[in-house]
Order: sequence, then C-alpha cells, then structure tokens
Amino acid sequence: VEGKYSVKIAEQESIIGFVARTGQAHATNNTAKDPHYLPTPAFPKTKSELVVPIKSRNRLYGVLDIQVQQSDYFLDQDLKAIEILANNIGWVVDNSEQFEHINWINRIIEKIAMPIFTQNHL
Repeated sequence: VEGKYSVKIAEQESIIGFVARTGQAHATNNTAKDPHYLPTPAFPKTKSELVVPIKSRNRLYGVLDIQVQQSDYFLDQDLKAIEILANNIGWVVDNSEQFEHINWINRIIEKIAMPIFTQNHL
C-alpha cells in the first residue's frame, strides 16, 4: 500500500488492536468469521491474517501484521516462525535503544568531566 497507513487501536477492536492490547499473537484463516477482524479499505481482499506483537522485556514496540488474500493460508509453524522473528526484532529495537541511551549518558559525562580534566593544575 502506498502512502502512510495507521491503525487507531482505541476506537474499534481489530486484530491489530487486540494483539497490541493483550500482547498475545493472533492468527485467523477466515477473517469473515473472526470476531476481532475489522475490514479496512487499504486491504479489502484480506482472507487470512496473522498478527504478532513486537516486544522486549515486557515493552510493546509494535506489531508485525501479515495479511493474505487466501483463506486457510497460515499453518501453526508459520505462527511460531513469525513469533521468533518478532522476538528478534524486539530484541534488536530494545538493544539499539539501550545503545543510544548509553551513548547519550556518555556524552553528558564527557561534557561534565572535560572542564575538570583539562584544568592545568590536574
């Protein structure tokens, strides 16, 4: 889909909203019978959908949403594989945030310490 696309999870329950709210993965092979499925004009032909939370250390970073135009598309092992992928994505995002935070702290320490260690009498 070209352009920006966003999902408002507070207005109406959708599969994405359900996964974001509960932190539990959800797969459906028949969107017409799924109580959480909310049709959207951006993906009008979706018949199967798999949504997995992207999280690390109990922090939700987002969801990985896969929509397919074919019914009965996903197998149990697909869900397990996508959960592993989402866990790895969450780990990478979390580690990059920690790295940025540590770099920020180091820059502050350097700015505080520089005047102290550049004085002639030290």
